[in-house]
Amino acid sequence: MSINIFTHLLAVLGAIGKGQFTVDELAANLPMERGHVSASVGRLIASGLVERLETGLFCLSAKGRTFLVKGQMFEFGPANGQARQPAMNTIRQKCWKAMQVQRRFTIDDLLRSVSDKSRVPRGNLRVYLRALERSGHIALLPTRAPGSKHGSFSGKQWVLARDTGPIAPTAVAKLHATYDHNRKEAMPWRADRRAEGGGNATANLR
Repeated sequence: MSINIFTHLLAVLGAIGKGQFTVDELAANLPMERGHVSASVGRLIASGLVERLETGLFCLSAKGRTFLVKGQMFEFGPANGQARQPAMNTIRQKCWKAMQVQRRFTIDDLLRSVSDKSRVPRGNLRVYLRALERSGHIALLPTRAPGSKHGSFSGKQWVLARDTGPIAPTAVAKLHATYDHNRKEAMPWRADRRAEGGGNATANLR
């Protein structure tokens, strides 16, 4: 089930306030499962809004206090706290449309579908596919494309597992989630044992 992590993040920020709390203490005072509280604290630390005073004890950073006092919104999105919607002519949007049409595809299939006079950033597309896989929008198939070299990324095949609408999802590496503009909610990433690195590369896939 999808989780509204933006609401969770704001709730945890407000609960910490000027105090110092453990995850258990926060969970006892919030209408959230402990796992969601713990995940939110981790994301807030990664965003520089929360600091770890010692093992298991947390407080707001100077940036977090300013954020809370001024009612600022997360830097990755517009005023409503959501990830920015991609334009309809971006590579990301074209690839999402190709996934909806083909249903089953490789990275080369997508590259062929969006190829034009501009240079297609293959590396960024790889990172974007991994983000969609981790959020459950696409699923990696156990079989490889016929004739592909063993171990090559090009031979990997995916199937569109969650077609939520016409707007391409946005990878938000800072929060380890993919924002689905069609459902207006964030899909947290599963643990990635095959991380390909370059978490900020998704920001360059325009």
